[in-house]
Amino acid sequence: VLIRGRLHVSSWKITKELDQSINQSLIDAENRRKDIRPLCRAFFKMEEAILRFQLSEFITSESMVVDVGCAPGGWIQALGDEMKKNTIHGNDEGIIFAVDPARLGFKPPKTVEPPANLFHLQKKIEESIDDIREKLKGKKLSLVACDGNSTPNAVYDWVAPLLSMVDETKCALVLTMKNFASGKRIFYEASEELAQKLKSEHRFEETHLVALFSNSTEEMTLVAFRKRRTKETTEDE
Repeated sequence: VLIRGRLHVSSWKITKELDQSINQSLIDAENRRKDIRPLCRAFFKMEEAILRFQLSEFITSESMVVDVGCAPGGWIQALGDEMKKNTIHGNDEGIIFAVDPARLGFKPPKTVEPPANLFHLQKKIEESIDDIREKLKGKKLSLVACDGNSTPNAVYDWVAPLLSMVDETKCALVLTMKNFASGKRIFYEASEELAQKLKSEHRFEETHLVALFSNSTEEMTLVAFRKRRTKETTEDE
């Protein structure tokens, strides 16, 4: 299966026809990577989350978006591409807040141009809160993202100070957590606890805990919505 530039194969038996199909899919995947020139593989995680959970309404030319732990900038690139596609006529005041002490990988050294509305805070999130609040000028965040290569508890600590600035009715979170525990069960339980905490303490009505195709084997992604978007009660996955 070719999914947005990445190839995923599941088969008990490789036939000649399947082998040819896989080879062509590999070529197609490589061609797409060349076309979009992702800064890093993380680009595909955010792109997949946007498609899978229909996040376009939260990422428009007027949206206020924060990506915590964003270097080298794969998620920033995906968010910038999405904002370009979702232009609201007469309003291009949206901002992508990129929070990370590290340098981003946009041009130079790479040839990928950064989003025009990028605002890089090259410091830790706890040192950036006042800057973000001042730059918002009373506006609210529509999306908070974090792919910080850390545990569920650490990811929560990073994004928690931002949750008082999110829109009360139209906000989504996209958080990727990594397993540093001795077993997957402990990691899954900690991830589920985070999903429940977002519901009980921060009033996010709908959460989805999933393994994206683009996640590594030791990662899980949590997508949460401030207001429920499904008709029936959705349990954490």
